Order: sequence, then structure tokens, then C-alpha cells
Amino acid sequence: MMSDVGKTIAAERFKLARQKMTFIVPISVFLIVVVMSMVLEFASRRDWIGVPSGYFVAASVISWMNNVVLLLVVVVTSFLISQEFAIGTVKGSWIRPLDRSKWYAGKLVVVLGVITILFVIAVIAATALAYFRIGFTSLMENTYLVHSAGALFGRMLLCTALTIWALWAAATFVAMIASGMSHPGGTIAVALAVGIVMMVAGAVEATRPYLISTYVALPFEQMVSMSKGLPLPQEWGQLVIRSIGVPAVWMTASVVIGQRIIRNREISG
Repeated sequence: MMSDVGKTIAAERFKLARQKMTFIVPISVFLIVVVMSMVLEFASRRDWIGVPSGYFVAASVISWMNNVVLLLVVVVTSFLISQEFAIGTVKGSWIRPLDRSKWYAGKLVVVLGVITILFVIAVIAATALAYFRIGFTSLMENTYLVHSAGALFGRMLLCTALTIWALWAAATFVAMIASGMSHPGGTIAVALAVGIVMMVAGAVEATRPYLISTYVALPFEQMVSMSKGLPLPQEWGQLVIRSIGVPAVWMTASVVIGQRIIRNREISG
């Protein structure tokens, strides 16, 4: 028999498959990547920014797309969770009975899946365009090998994995906010306000290492520096440890608090 988590996931997949936005959003992400890739390629070929390298263009596009996907994290998570309270469908789910904690876990799985798909679409599109338009070659300084093509590609994959992990932490944090809100608009407003606070706090060196937003941006900021042959902001080992550890703390705390809110929440009406 299907578990409560499985039932929630199946129900969400059924609803998403019948919504136009399920197809519009990925297409929009792809089109934004295409436009950004063309702009950055044009600028790099004229030495306005960076270098005319496939790795630089791809990493720069993905770094910029992090902001777009982070915004989608807020919107998607808000609607998948808070809208249930706004339209009252959560009452029917919880009186079947459907375990609240497992309902919330199923929602989280769907949110993380959607966000992962959107980000992977951006990465694949940016990488494919850069490869076919410019190509992926080793970074050379005259006759000196700065970074091999293989090393650059390996770091690109690593940065992709680390960014997805940070986006998951951001999604669970927004889900925690959504679990206590009664309308998607409220969740979006609160999440954006928190995002602004994090942006301001990120300008302070003492607080920057502890923010989710830092680790959404940091991996591909490092990749952009590497693709240009510049000194790296951090050692790769240090980057990996911090990019896994800090989001993990945020994710764990957000899941625990979100589950507690859901278990104790009263549904009126």
C-alpha cells in the first residue's frame, strides 16, 4: 500500500501535470538562458568582460540564473504549500486521515524535485550553448596550461551539485515559512523580506559565511574565477565543506521547525 508521503507526491504530480505553468516555467527558464548566453558570448568575444571561453560563458550564465531559480524557489514553494491553506484543500487531506508530517514531507519532496529540474534545465542549456557556440578548451596563458578542460568540467559538475544542495536548503527554509502562512502571497512577501535581510547581512564579512544565500551564489562565483584564470576566493576543499555543512544546518533546522508548525497548526472553518 502506498505511504502517505507517496500519496502526497502522486497527488502533486497529478495536479502539476494538468497545469499550464508546469510547462511555461521550464520553457521560460530555457529562453532566459538563451538570451543571457548570447549577451555574455557577445561581450566576451569583444573582451568587454571575461574571456571568450565556453566555461566562462556557461559558468557566468549559471551564476546569474541562480538568482532566477532562487526566486522560483520562493514562488513554487509558496504555492505548493500555502495555497493548500488558502483554498482549504488541506482540510480534506488531513481528515482522510493523512499524517500531517508525511503530508509535509511529500510536499517537500515535490518542491525539491521541481527546483532541481528547473536548475538542471538551466545548467544543461547554458552548458550546451557554450559548447556548441564556443567550445570547451583548456585555459592557456601563452604556452602555459592554467587549467585543463577536464579539470574545468569536473569543477563545473561539483559546483552544480553544491548549488543544488544550497537551493534545497533555501526551499526547506521557505517551506518552513509557508507552513505557518495562510496564503501564498504572505509567504512570498515574508520570504522576500528575509532575502533582503540576507542580502544586507551578506555585505558584512562576519555574517556572510552563515547565510543560505552565500552558498547558492558561492560555487559558481568560484567557477567563474577559475574559468578566467584568476585567484580562487577559497580553496576547493574549504568550499566543499562549507557549502555542504552550512546549508545542512539550515535544512535540518527548517525541516524540524516546519514539521512542528504543521503538527500543531489548527485549521479553522
